[in-house]
Amino acid sequence: MKANVLWRSSAASLLICGTVSVVGFASIEPSPAFAAGGAGGPGVAGGVNPGDSGQDAPVGSGGGGGGGGPGAAGGTGGGDFSGGIFQPGALGGAGGITPGADGEDGDTGYSRGGPGGGGGGGGAHGIESTTTIDNQVGQTLAGGKGGNGGKGGAVGYGGGGGAGGYGAVLSAPGRVSNAGTVTGGDGGNGATHDYAGGGDGGAGVLTGDGATVTNQGNGLLQGGAGGWGFYILDSGKGGSGLIGGNDANVTNLDAAAIVGGNGGSTPVDSTGSVVTGDRGRGGDGGAGIELGNNAVIFNRNAATIAGGDGGDSRHGDGGKGGSGISVGLGATIGNSASITGGDGGNAGSVLDGVPTFGGAGGAGVSGSGLLTNTGTITGGNGGAAGGASTAGQGGEGVSGSNLTIINSGTISGGFAADGLGVRANAISFTGGVNHLELHGGFAVNGNVVAAGMQDTLALGGAADGVFDASAIGSQYQGFEIFEKTGSSTWRLTGATDAVTPWIIAGGTLSVSSDANLGDPGGSLTLDGGTLQNTASFTSARQVVIGDNGATFLTDANLALAGAISGDGLFNKSGAGTLTLSGTNSYTGGTRILAGTLEAAGGHAIGDASSVFLLGGNLRIQNDETIATLSSGDTAFGNVELAGGNLTVSQNSARVTSYFYGGITGSGGFIKDGTFRQVLAGDSSYTGATQILAGTLFAVGAGRDSIPDGSAVTIAAGATLSLVRPTTVLPGVESDDETIGSLAGAGTVLLGGSTLTVGADGTSTTFSGLISGTGGLTKTGAGALNLTGDNSGFSGPTSIEGGTLRVNGNIGGNVGVETGGTLGGSGTIGGNVSVAGVIAPGNSIGTLTVDGDYVQLGGSTYVAEIDPAGNSDLIDVGGVATIEGGTVFALKAPGGYAVGTRYTILTADDGVTGTFGSLTQNAPFVSLALIYDPGAVYLDVTRNQVAFCDVAATRNQCATGQGAESLGQGNAVYDAIAGLPDSETARAAFDQLSGEVHASIKGAMLEDSRFVREAATARVRSAFEGVAASPLPVMAYGDGGPVSAPADIGRFAVWA
Repeated sequence: MKANVLWRSSAASLLICGTVSVVGFASIEPSPAFAAGGAGGPGVAGGVNPGDSGQDAPVGSGGGGGGGGPGAAGGTGGGDFSGGIFQPGALGGAGGITPGADGEDGDTGYSRGGPGGGGGGGGAHGIESTTTIDNQVGQTLAGGKGGNGGKGGAVGYGGGGGAGGYGAVLSAPGRVSNAGTVTGGDGGNGATHDYAGGGDGGAGVLTGDGATVTNQGNGLLQGGAGGWGFYILDSGKGGSGLIGGNDANVTNLDAAAIVGGNGGSTPVDSTGSVVTGDRGRGGDGGAGIELGNNAVIFNRNAATIAGGDGGDSRHGDGGKGGSGISVGLGATIGNSASITGGDGGNAGSVLDGVPTFGGAGGAGVSGSGLLTNTGTITGGNGGAAGGASTAGQGGEGVSGSNLTIINSGTISGGFAADGLGVRANAISFTGGVNHLELHGGFAVNGNVVAAGMQDTLALGGAADGVFDASAIGSQYQGFEIFEKTGSSTWRLTGATDAVTPWIIAGGTLSVSSDANLGDPGGSLTLDGGTLQNTASFTSARQVVIGDNGATFLTDANLALAGAISGDGLFNKSGAGTLTLSGTNSYTGGTRILAGTLEAAGGHAIGDASSVFLLGGNLRIQNDETIATLSSGDTAFGNVELAGGNLTVSQNSARVTSYFYGGITGSGGFIKDGTFRQVLAGDSSYTGATQILAGTLFAVGAGRDSIPDGSAVTIAAGATLSLVRPTTVLPGVESDDETIGSLAGAGTVLLGGSTLTVGADGTSTTFSGLISGTGGLTKTGAGALNLTGDNSGFSGPTSIEGGTLRVNGNIGGNVGVETGGTLGGSGTIGGNVSVAGVIAPGNSIGTLTVDGDYVQLGGSTYVAEIDPAGNSDLIDVGGVATIEGGTVFALKAPGGYAVGTRYTILTADDGVTGTFGSLTQNAPFVSLALIYDPGAVYLDVTRNQVAFCDVAATRNQCATGQGAESLGQGNAVYDAIAGLPDSETARAAFDQLSGEVHASIKGAMLEDSRFVREAATARVRSAFEGVAASPLPVMAYGDGGPVSAPADIGRFAVWA
């Protein structure tokens, strides 16, 4: 026959939990054995242990649980072979659609052994893949109870209890729908007062792979209770509420329940007294749900899933509580109701010094996969101690490996039964890669322990929450990765010394100190999330910006001194100031929405980062380089240069960046790189503006895109444009611009706008090109020297202040206003009108005017001449019209020969009019303006000033008169007549006179030596020095004063 056998030899113990075949009378050396209830299964017979050569055999074990109807009946209990007569075990109960029949009890054995009880009959049984077992409200499917074991003979052992039958069996993929009651049969009891084990309870529902089970309404799926055992044999295990294979799909909703059966306990009589039991263990509770791999379980509404409680023992250990849910790999569990592990059974009292232990509580959920909890999951409580025994530990709320848990409900470990309030772990990650994500409203009672692999603690969801960081390392142990996910805001409180490298991947993580984020050695990664600080602090931790970007919401000031790297977008929001002082290399953009971003380190913003200033301020403390600067046309902030220069350096000619905000402060602005930077706001910074490459557009409509006082330098190949870009945006217009000064070798594109230069009063040279039809205005005290070919510039040039020197070419008309000066040796392509000053050349030179020339009344022509006959010249290609004004002849040092002619103006189309006056600085010669139809000359003539008229002494006068008497043509006469000023003439007279008479000043200086030398001579005499005075001094002798040498060694006075 086939049987489940518990066999024990004299040499060792061997437990065979399977099916073995026994044919005839096998030769197995018998030894006393203690029967246990047979394993459940459809139509499985109980064990039989035949004797050998007519010897008494061990007792029979209980029969297996019956199959679901109309399947096989429960197994037959094991028999007893005694005295050569075989006594068969009890019959198993028959299966049925309605509750299966109970197994028969075993009879009393003839001598030593009692036959085992029969297995309980099964309930409903489906065998086709299309089978649906539909148990409606008020209906009951139940497995039969296992038969009790037969009592042993006079000195024999009792039979084990039979296993309970299954409430319903689904052999192939199909569906079970229950709104009624489906229960497994209870296990049969072992023979009373004999060495006999209790039978296991049957499962409420048994399914194969791929089954779908729905339990709804007030439906109940419950495993049968285990039967009791006696003496040293264990009581039976409770049956699971639901047992299934792989790929099962279970839904438990409404007020339905899936409950494991309780483990068998030591029996009591009607008065509550323990009947017997000795050291046998209480039976373990059955699981609420027990499934294989890839299970899907949903527990909703007010539904319940619970493990069975462990059975109690008299002098042995209490049984373990059953798990609420036990699954294999890859499960998906969603719970919004209640899942509970069974409580452990109570331990018995200590007997013969053998310690006993209360049963451990069952886990709420155990296995692998995804668990989403919005309800409650609780581990069972431990079983109580008996006397000096040890109390059982509570069950874990959740236990398993490769688990992802999303919890917005409550997960709790069960309490130990020691009365100290000690909980088991709420969650135990036993291996693999695990992830715990807490959502707002969560509660975790008990520790969370990770195995220390790659385990993540995350704060997520849509609801806001608060998490105490001090719990990391104490309550939450072994985690390596810390994440903020979801759209919620989580506030960290407390502090931890643990290294907690936070990753903010979504929503907001709010902190009030750096200690909230753990040890400073832990990095901070923002990849789509926001770090909010609600109080001011400084952090030196490393920051990484992921592809999805980072946002810093500064409700208070925040200083980040560590390095910032990564390639995502850096966002600054909030009213506080965010100070960056590290050496930062991030390459993503920098977007400022509110408050102030302070760049304090010189490399605070990544050099390749483009700044989008949509609100607030960017403060530059040290020289800083960024890629580009841009804003919205209505949403923009300002740049504050707090002592440093800001350089924009994007190197792509296809990029155009528009900035509508203002730039203020004491630093400068540097445009580098080949891209196009548009400034369209009002700026007032006091530093210089350097355009080293690419194009800088100063095109803010009605705004000072470049401050009026900023010195602008344009390098070769770079461009300053007052012409709006091709892409026209609101507020961007070709517009006039005023700058402090202009220098460099680049290009200025005026278009139709006017550039005003010179407000800073400095003198500069610009060798580049100016083009367009707009205007160029020179103001201020300095000089602008244009050396380039600006013939393509056709607009007007106005000189209102300072000097414009044209030493290259310039097209268009030039107007010299009062207070302005036009100079240089270049060419002006248009007309020139002078109301101020014109001073051709850079010393002596020619200024060419291709058009007409007009010298207005009140103006001045400064004509420089030298003794060699060279002079400034205005060479006019058109008509020269002189309407008055003054010619100021500026003579170079040297003598000017009477009769020399200087040409100071020529005009191809003729000269009309005359100058109003001539001013010169030579004392003895006069310059006369001479006109002919095409030119104006200066002729040198002798004036009426006598040489003596400029003399300061009689000797100078006499010398001058003598020189003048020599007459024109004499070398001495001509040399003095050509002297440039009176002071030079007087010096010449002194040199010619040979005067020996000292002046009064000279005499006074000479006489001052006498007083000085009188004192120093006496001192030298006293020490016999060189040039000592020979005069004696008065000394005192016996008869009164006497004369003595000045070098006497005693006191003396000068005579």
